[in-house]
Amino acid sequence: MPPSTCLAAFLSAALLVACSQGAHQAEEMPEPTPTPQWTITPSPLPSETGPVELPPMAEGEWMLNNSPTHVSATYGPDYDQSRLTFSCEKDIRVLTLTLAGTANGVASYIVESGGTAARLDMRQVEGRQSMRAEIDIAAPVFGGFAVEGGEGRITDPGGAMMRVPGSPLIVDVFRACA
Repeated sequence: MPPSTCLAAFLSAALLVACSQGAHQAEEMPEPTPTPQWTITPSPLPSETGPVELPPMAEGEWMLNNSPTHVSATYGPDYDQSRLTFSCEKDIRVLTLTLAGTANGVASYIVESGGTAARLDMRQVEGRQSMRAEIDIAAPVFGGFAVEGGEGRITDPGGAMMRVPGSPLIVDVFRACA
């Protein structure tokens, strides 16, 4: 057999093997996994129960307590029955949010106001029937609480929501910690 015929036969055989291996490998390759597509507009979640009915506003009013070392805005029927308190320790500039009620140790609450929402992990106050967390004055979720005509909502881990009206008294607390 002439060398050119041998070379042609060899190349033909090599191409045949390469093509059959390529087809075999293509069958074994897993299909690509789809990648998530991020969107700017949130998709509404389906609701089986329909629109959520909001509870009425919690009973009470906002009261301001201002001393040389501490300023607080408390919501409730009176100071002894406070439901919610924003407070600032002026000397160390620590801003806290305290809620009436208890949970063991640490619990996650949902805070909503001004069209924003955030999770807030709160810790039980030792010896008291309340939960407390340090909060960041720059967090936009707390701004709606400080607006006259605004509204704040706090949902506990069990799903119970407390609604309170906004109040400019809270601005005094924020300024003390700024």
